[in-house]
Amino acid sequence: MARPATRRAPQSDTANRPVLRPVPTEQPGERDRQHRYYLMHLRASTNRRGQPYSERTVGAYSDAVASLNRHLTETGFAGDFTEVDAEVLNGYFAAYLRAHGQDGTVTKQGNLRPFCAWLAYEFDSLDPYTDRALNRYARIIEPPSVLDEQIITALLSVTKGKDYEAIRDHAIVRLLLTGMRRQELASLRVQSVDLTARMLVTVGPKGKPG
Repeated sequence: MARPATRRAPQSDTANRPVLRPVPTEQPGERDRQHRYYLMHLRASTNRRGQPYSERTVGAYSDAVASLNRHLTETGFAGDFTEVDAEVLNGYFAAYLRAHGQDGTVTKQGNLRPFCAWLAYEFDSLDPYTDRALNRYARIIEPPSVLDEQIITALLSVTKGKDYEAIRDHAIVRLLLTGMRRQELASLRVQSVDLTARMLVTVGPKGKPG
């Protein structure tokens, strides 16, 4: 006697579908959250003139925080921003100085100051900007050129010579080009010249050595 054929239950369509699994995403760290809250604070507050911060200013402040965050990550700093002290900031500014120069470091130092003040207020932490151990950077300001280079060259060429008057006039012009005042120049004596140290001792407007 023939056995009846067995019928298989129809498979559902879901059996052939790929299994979708959630892709693991990197959770934001505490520094990222502090950065985000700081941006919310900036956009909800006003500057010293009582005006809302422009997006350009917010972007500059945000870029400074992001730059510090990258440095902390690269150097293996495990704490959040409230644990950044003067020593850590000095390391960041020194690294930024090597890569971007003096003026860029001054800008970053200025743009990070409001962030550190906000951290100290919100989280009752120490503000590293109040620590005297923090290295301060200032812009290098070149003295303005009073005279054109061609005029300076012409003045010095006129006083060229080997006689007494030419040597004297050449020395006077060179001293005046350093910014020395006429009164200081007139007060010079033989004793004012230190040839060993290559220095001149002058008398200022109030009679003080200059």
